[in-house]
Amino acid sequence: MSALQELLEQLHGEAAKTLLERLKGGKATAAEIAQAINLLKHNGIQCDSKPGSILDEISKDLENYQAGNTIN
Repeated sequence: MSALQELLEQLHGEAAKTLLERLKGGKATAAEIAQAINLLKHNGIQCDSKPGSILDEISKDLENYQAGNTIN
């Protein structure tokens, strides 16, 4: 592995750690949340929502919003 590749991997890891710390601490901005989502997407990481999970609820709310319905 080249020194540059090693440095880039370290940078990637530290950026991920920093985003995670901000998210866990409740201090992440909307832009940081978007960056965390992009980081996950760019690395092929996705999560399937299970019935009753928070992701399932968000998905239902989004569908209702797109249909013009009231969100609970």
